[in-house]
Amino acid sequence: MEWLTLAGMGLQAIGTLTSAQAQQQQGAAQMQIATYNSQVQEQRAEQIEAEAEARAAIHGRSASRGLAQIRSGYAGAGIDVNEGTPLEVMSDAAAELELQKSMILYGGKVGAYNARVQGNIDMLMGNYAQAAAQTGSQATLLTGATRIAQQAYNMWGNQTVKPGSRGASAASMSSFPEFAPAY
Repeated sequence: MEWLTLAGMGLQAIGTLTSAQAQQQQGAAQMQIATYNSQVQEQRAEQIEAEAEARAAIHGRSASRGLAQIRSGYAGAGIDVNEGTPLEVMSDAAAELELQKSMILYGGKVGAYNARVQGNIDMLMGNYAQAAAQTGSQATLLTGATRIAQQAYNMWGNQTVKPGSRGASAASMSSFPEFAPAY
Protein backbone atom coordinates (compact mmCIF):
# COMPACT_ATOMS: atom_id res chain seq x y z
CA MET A 1 0.00 0.00 0.00
CA GLU A 2 2.98 2.25 0.44
CA TRP A 3 3.28 2.57 -3.34
CA LEU A 4 -0.27 4.00 -3.49
CA THR A 5 0.66 6.69 -1.04
CA LEU A 6 3.81 7.47 -3.02
CA ALA A 7 1.82 7.60 -6.26
CA GLY A 8 -0.69 9.94 -4.60
CA MET A 9 2.11 12.18 -3.40
CA GLY A 10 3.58 12.26 -6.90
CA LEU A 11 0.23 13.13 -8.43
CA GLN A 12 -0.27 15.83 -5.83
CA ALA A 13 3.15 17.29 -6.71
CA ILE A 14 2.25 17.29 -10.43
CA GLY A 15 -1.12 18.89 -9.68
CA THR A 16 0.52 21.55 -7.55
CA LEU A 17 3.04 22.41 -10.24
CA THR A 18 0.34 22.48 -12.93
CA SER A 19 -1.81 24.79 -10.82
CA ALA A 20 1.12 27.12 -10.13
CA GLN A 21 1.97 27.27 -13.83
CA ALA A 22 -1.64 28.03 -14.71
CA GLN A 23 -1.67 30.91 -12.23
CA GLN A 24 1.50 32.35 -13.74
CA GLN A 25 0.08 31.98 -17.26
CA GLN A 26 -3.11 33.73 -16.20
CA GLY A 27 -1.08 36.61 -14.77
CA ALA A 28 0.94 36.85 -17.99
CA ALA A 29 -2.27 36.84 -20.06
CA GLN A 30 -3.76 39.61 -17.94
CA MET A 31 -0.58 41.62 -18.41
CA GLN A 32 -0.81 41.13 -22.19
CA ILE A 33 -4.41 42.34 -22.14
CA ALA A 34 -3.43 45.36 -20.04
CA THR A 35 -0.59 46.20 -22.43
CA TYR A 36 -2.94 45.96 -25.40
CA ASN A 37 -5.56 48.13 -23.69
CA SER A 38 -2.89 50.70 -22.82
CA GLN A 39 -1.77 50.83 -26.44
CA VAL A 40 -5.38 51.27 -27.57
CA GLN A 41 -5.75 54.18 -25.13
CA GLU A 42 -2.59 55.80 -26.51
CA GLN A 43 -3.98 55.49 -30.05
CA ARG A 44 -7.26 56.94 -28.82
CA ALA A 45 -5.40 59.88 -27.25
CA GLU A 46 -3.62 60.58 -30.55
CA GLN A 47 -6.93 60.41 -32.43
CA ILE A 48 -8.58 62.81 -29.97
CA GLU A 49 -5.72 65.30 -30.39
CA ALA A 50 -5.82 65.02 -34.19
CA GLU A 51 -9.60 65.46 -34.23
CA ALA A 52 -9.38 68.54 -32.00
CA GLU A 53 -6.69 70.07 -34.23
CA ALA A 54 -8.84 69.41 -37.32
CA ARG A 55 -11.93 70.94 -35.68
CA ALA A 56 -9.87 73.96 -34.58
CA ALA A 57 -8.54 74.42 -38.13
CA ILE A 58 -12.08 74.20 -39.57
CA HIS A 59 -13.26 76.67 -36.95
CA GLY A 60 -10.36 79.00 -37.83
CA ARG A 61 -11.32 79.01 -41.51
CA SER A 62 -14.95 79.58 -40.61
CA ALA A 63 -13.94 82.44 -38.29
CA SER A 64 -11.90 84.09 -41.05
CA ARG A 65 -14.93 83.94 -43.37
CA GLY A 66 -17.13 85.38 -40.62
CA LEU A 67 -14.76 88.30 -40.02
CA ALA A 68 -14.55 88.90 -43.76
CA GLN A 69 -18.36 89.07 -43.93
CA ILE A 70 -18.46 91.58 -41.07
CA ARG A 71 -15.79 93.69 -42.78
CA SER A 72 -17.56 93.58 -46.14
CA GLY A 73 -20.87 94.50 -44.48
CA TYR A 74 -19.33 97.61 -42.94
CA ALA A 75 -17.49 98.46 -46.15
CA GLY A 76 -20.70 98.00 -48.17
CA ALA A 77 -22.41 100.52 -45.89
CA GLY A 78 -19.55 102.99 -46.44
CA ILE A 79 -18.20 102.67 -42.89
CA ASP A 80 -14.43 102.71 -42.29
CA VAL A 81 -13.59 99.42 -40.51
CA ASN A 82 -10.16 100.62 -39.34
CA GLU A 83 -11.41 102.96 -36.60
CA GLY A 84 -14.11 103.45 -34.02
CA THR A 85 -16.96 101.06 -33.25
CA PRO A 86 -16.52 98.81 -36.33
CA LEU A 87 -12.90 98.17 -35.32
CA GLU A 88 -14.00 97.31 -31.77
CA VAL A 89 -16.73 95.00 -33.04
CA MET A 90 -14.32 93.18 -35.35
CA SER A 91 -11.68 93.00 -32.63
CA ASP A 92 -14.20 91.53 -30.14
CA ALA A 93 -15.44 89.05 -32.75
CA ALA A 94 -11.87 87.97 -33.54
CA ALA A 95 -11.09 87.51 -29.83
CA GLU A 96 -14.25 85.47 -29.32
CA LEU A 97 -13.49 83.27 -32.31
CA GLU A 98 -9.89 82.73 -31.11
CA LEU A 99 -11.20 81.80 -27.65
CA GLN A 100 -13.53 79.23 -29.21
CA LYS A 101 -10.62 77.76 -31.18
CA SER A 102 -8.55 77.56 -27.98
CA MET A 103 -11.40 75.79 -26.18
CA ILE A 104 -11.60 73.20 -28.98
CA LEU A 105 -7.86 72.50 -28.66
CA TYR A 106 -8.10 72.42 -24.86
CA GLY A 107 -10.96 69.90 -25.04
CA GLY A 108 -8.77 67.71 -27.24
CA LYS A 109 -5.89 67.91 -24.77
CA VAL A 110 -8.16 66.98 -21.87
CA GLY A 111 -9.63 64.05 -23.78
CA ALA A 112 -6.16 62.82 -24.77
CA TYR A 113 -4.91 63.20 -21.20
CA ASN A 114 -7.85 61.17 -19.89
CA ALA A 115 -7.19 58.41 -22.44
CA ARG A 116 -3.52 58.29 -21.43
CA VAL A 117 -4.42 58.15 -17.75
CA GLN A 118 -6.73 55.23 -18.50
CA GLY A 119 -3.88 53.54 -20.35
CA ASN A 120 -1.65 53.99 -17.31
CA ILE A 121 -4.37 52.57 -15.06
CA ASP A 122 -4.69 49.58 -17.39
CA MET A 123 -0.94 48.93 -17.13
CA LEU A 124 -1.02 49.32 -13.36
CA MET A 125 -3.87 46.84 -13.08
CA GLY A 126 -1.97 44.44 -15.35
CA ASN A 127 1.10 44.71 -13.13
CA TYR A 128 -1.02 44.07 -10.03
CA ALA A 129 -2.69 41.06 -11.67
CA GLN A 130 0.65 39.63 -12.69
CA ALA A 131 2.11 40.16 -9.20
CA ALA A 132 -0.97 38.58 -7.60
CA ALA A 133 -0.68 35.59 -9.93
CA GLN A 134 2.99 35.21 -9.01
CA THR A 135 2.18 35.37 -5.30
CA GLY A 136 -0.69 32.92 -5.75
CA SER A 137 1.58 30.58 -7.66
CA GLN A 138 4.17 30.67 -4.90
CA ALA A 139 1.50 30.09 -2.27
CA THR A 140 0.20 27.12 -4.25
CA LEU A 141 3.68 25.62 -4.42
CA LEU A 142 4.26 26.12 -0.71
CA THR A 143 0.87 24.70 0.22
CA GLY A 144 1.42 21.67 -2.02
CA ALA A 145 4.91 21.10 -0.62
CA THR A 146 3.55 21.35 2.93
CA ARG A 147 0.84 18.79 2.23
CA ILE A 148 3.30 16.39 0.63
CA ALA A 149 5.72 16.82 3.54
CA GLN A 150 2.88 16.16 5.98
CA GLN A 151 1.97 12.98 4.10
CA ALA A 152 5.61 11.89 4.11
CA TYR A 153 5.84 12.55 7.83
CA ASN A 154 2.64 10.63 8.46
CA MET A 155 4.01 7.76 6.42
CA TRP A 156 7.59 7.60 7.67
CA GLY A 157 8.03 10.20 10.40
CA ASN A 158 6.31 8.20 13.11
CA GLN A 159 8.84 5.40 12.80
CA THR A 160 11.61 5.47 15.33
CA VAL A 161 15.14 5.39 14.01
CA LYS A 162 17.42 3.09 15.96
CA PRO A 163 21.14 3.70 16.10
CA GLY A 164 22.92 1.59 13.55
CA SER A 165 19.84 1.24 11.31
CA ARG A 166 19.72 2.33 7.67
CA GLY A 167 17.97 5.58 8.57
CA ALA A 168 19.45 8.75 9.90
CA SER A 169 21.46 8.47 13.07
CA ALA A 170 19.85 9.30 16.36
CA ALA A 171 22.50 11.94 16.98
CA SER A 172 21.75 13.73 13.72
CA MET A 173 18.01 13.70 14.43
CA SER A 174 18.24 14.84 18.06
CA SER A 175 17.94 18.51 17.08
CA PHE A 176 14.49 17.75 15.64
CA PRO A 177 12.27 16.64 18.53
CA GLU A 178 9.59 15.33 16.16
CA PHE A 179 12.05 12.87 14.74
CA ALA A 180 13.96 12.01 17.91
CA PRO A 181 13.96 8.29 18.67
CA ALA A 182 12.08 7.10 21.69
CA TYR A 183 14.42 5.05 23.95
